[in-house]
Amino acid sequence: MSEITKAAKSTYQHLFCELRYYSDFNFRAYVGSKNGGLVFDCPGDACGVYPSIWPSKNVDNAAQQITLLAGLAALHDKARREIKTY
Repeated sequence: MSEITKAAKSTYQHLFCELRYYSDFNFRAYVGSKNGGLVFDCPGDACGVYPSIWPSKNVDNAAQQITLLAGLAALHDKARREIKTY
């Protein structure tokens, strides 16, 4: 999932021109072990993509939406490359 967080960090830095306040924990993407759902976070108050069984969280602004979309696009590209290898 490092490709996803790398894309999200790059986008966030481009939009906000600042990353020094955020650690790698603020940008995370993984598949949950209990239900297999995608978890993807970027900095902000309740900003991420979560399985439907998790409490609802909201995206606060357009820059966070673009950050999440960049990460999801990276996930798409990764999945497409892996599918082509089969």
